Amino acid sequence: MSFKKFIILLLILFLADCQEEFNRDYPQVFTHPPDKIILDLGATFHGDARNTTNDKIIAHGFKWSYAETLASKIEHTINLGEFDGGPFSADIRSALPNRKQVKVRAYVETSVVTVYGEELEFSSMGNEGPFVTSISPKTLRPFDTLTIRGKNFVSSPMKLNFNSNGISANTIGVNDSVAKAVIPYNLQGTLITWLILADKRKDIQGNITVVVPWWIQKGNFPGQGRNAPVSFSIGNLGYMGTGSNLGGYLSDFWQYNPTNDLWTQLPNFPGGARNYASSFVINGKAYVGLGRNPQSLDDLWEFDPQTTGWTQKASYPGGKRYEAMSFTIGSKGFFGGGVNASGNPSYDFWAYEPTNNTWMSKAQIPTVSPSSPANFAFKSGGYYYGGPQNAMLLCSYNDITDTWKTENSKINIGTIFSSFGFKSLTFENAVYIMGTDGYKVIPDINSIIKFPYPYSAYSTFSFVIGANGYYGLGTRTQGLGSGKEVFEFDPSK
Repeated sequence: MSFKKFIILLLILFLADCQEEFNRDYPQVFTHPPDKIILDLGATFHGDARNTTNDKIIAHGFKWSYAETLASKIEHTINLGEFDGGPFSADIRSALPNRKQVKVRAYVETSVVTVYGEELEFSSMGNEGPFVTSISPKTLRPFDTLTIRGKNFVSSPMKLNFNSNGISANTIGVNDSVAKAVIPYNLQGTLITWLILADKRKDIQGNITVVVPWWIQKGNFPGQGRNAPVSFSIGNLGYMGTGSNLGGYLSDFWQYNPTNDLWTQLPNFPGGARNYASSFVINGKAYVGLGRNPQSLDDLWEFDPQTTGWTQKASYPGGKRYEAMSFTIGSKGFFGGGVNASGNPSYDFWAYEPTNNTWMSKAQIPTVSPSSPANFAFKSGGYYYGGPQNAMLLCSYNDITDTWKTENSKINIGTIFSSFGFKSLTFENAVYIMGTDGYKVIPDINSIIKFPYPYSAYSTFSFVIGANGYYGLGTRTQGLGSGKEVFEFDPSK
């Protein structure tokens, strides 16, 4: 090749490279070797960016990891914000463990693309970790956001730990001096907190207090604590009775007046001692039946709050059982499901007409285990949660068409033991369910979210009076029927 042709070829290659650079639609990013790597203090990262596009750089900084590959572990990030281009650096004082090989790369981000520089590796010598100067607010509710201010926060997950109970929250919206964390739903009281970032723990001076204003503890129940009582409300009063504890089965019955937080003992339930009975209310009267003592039962009794007297009615035709679901739709009461006398789940479903004291067989409930379901009436339908504990199903019943519908959602809801059906609270359109956790259910849109409640027990009582719910007793860690606490729930707070 002649010298002239060689020069022409070089010129062509140079112009092609210039054209490629001119046509580049993303910035160029370069990672430079870290320096100032000091024992227990950190290191300084360096980079450079050139932006020949029309897109503004909205973020730039560094990402680093001390895993074998960047994909195998969470990257730590320092975001230095908007940028016009040129050299940049950052003093890193957190998330650099001692004696680890760390891989770092510079990055820039536009509204269109994120571009990374070359990945470089260096040997870290540790860091000083984050420092906290303030937290606010000091008093919060579950799901509120706590703001933590200080320095040496990097834009990567830090854990905010509470006391020594194993509960923690990942930080969100972190930059180098501000971190935020959402308070978990299951916290309450005055809490010691600390941050964990990489291998560093930093205690936060000053405790936070988590309050749950929608739950108000009332006076303890004056009678015996109990497991699996029956409960309902009529007008402005609540009623609760039967159940069991370590002393055996119970038949006593009580009336609750929320105006003065007063429990009044009524005549005993004439059907005899039992637990896991079921009930519904129609036209100002309650109907209580089924349960076990220890054999399953099939009787039904009508309660008149005006006289506090009981009248026996037609027995349940589906057979003896306990833990049956129950609710009211219009002028009918419904029993179904539960555990039969042989100890097996039942799937039959019946409607009771109080005007003629008769039962009518209805469509069989869906083929999911219906024992211990959370059940409630909501608007014009009946609902229950049932099924395996790791995949509870919401099922709805339409009395007009006598059909069941299994909703799409499945949640790991644990075993649910009580429910509040706030069908009269149209501003909420929700049901609140308590079990191993608390859940707010909006059947209209098949929505389920956790909500906090302060009383972890099972086989409790629950009823609604006016706009508020009441919940308590049941079995706690101290033993069967050991709970005597009572709580009022105000969903408007």
